[in-house]
Amino acid sequence: MAKTKNLDKSLVVEDDVTMLGSFQKGKVTRIVVVAKMWKDQLYMDFRQYHMGDDGTYHPTKKGFMIPYNQIGDFFTMINNIAKA
Repeated sequence: MAKTKNLDKSLVVEDDVTMLGSFQKGKVTRIVVVAKMWKDQLYMDFRQYHMGDDGTYHPTKKGFMIPYNQIGDFFTMINNIAKA
């Protein structure tokens, strides 16, 4: 079972983003997970990034956000799927 490190609002500055991890999905696509504040609440944003013509990755509309206080439920669901 994957463990997540403790994360609280002190790690994310309002209107700022903290990158938590990423992995390569294809030649020009990455999946990126960031912590960010939105409407005074901490969220985990799981998003697909695509490499642009400039050689840098840019976020796409493909992704989703989960309130941090529900991230445990999300990981429980993923673990249950992995065990199936």
